[in-house]
Amino acid sequence: SDADTPAFKGVYENAMLSAGAAIDASDYAMKNEFAFSLMRPPGHHAGRNSLGGFCYFNNIAVAVKKLLTSQIKVAILDIDVHHGNGTQDIFLGDEKVLFISLHQAPLYPGTGHNSEKNCFNFPLPPGTDETTYLKTLDTAIEKIKKFSPKVVGISVGFDTYHGDPLANFKLEKDSYKKIAKKISEIKAGKFAVLEGGYSQDLPELIGNFLEGIEQ
Repeated sequence: SDADTPAFKGVYENAMLSAGAAIDASDYAMKNEFAFSLMRPPGHHAGRNSLGGFCYFNNIAVAVKKLLTSQIKVAILDIDVHHGNGTQDIFLGDEKVLFISLHQAPLYPGTGHNSEKNCFNFPLPPGTDETTYLKTLDTAIEKIKKFSPKVVGISVGFDTYHGDPLANFKLEKDSYKKIAKKISEIKAGKFAVLEGGYSQDLPELIGNFLEGIEQ
């Protein structure tokens, strides 16, 4: 364990439940129904043989690994403010998976400055506002459309919000509705997994995202 990811009592069971909920959400995506796992601990910093950044098991990676047994292509869109280093570690070089991460740089974990093989990274500076963010998201979504996945898994972090204590992006409450609407343009089954987001407005931000996905 590390300082952010301690081995406290019951954490294994909690982390297993979180990974299981991600699998359940991905099952809905295979039926073209949207589902969002609102479980924690989050997962995208957990790699093949590592944990960190509050993450024990990589929930979205566990779900995607199960989807891959159906011989399909899967895209992962990571919109947490931190780079999904663990997800990249797990899927780097896997031709059946496209991984895309939009994140703040510099910031923990200090990775994701460049794109590599099937992993496309979009590092953005502190202070990034909604206009810049949505423009970058458009580029990311075009890449996903070209890849033509059967399913898209979304690592949704709400720490891109201007009120979040752990980072420095400037997204507004309404931004999450707009982000979700753009993601809805992708013709594929979709599921989402909760990553970061530590402001008091988190419930409202999640509600806005869900509202945007449904329209």
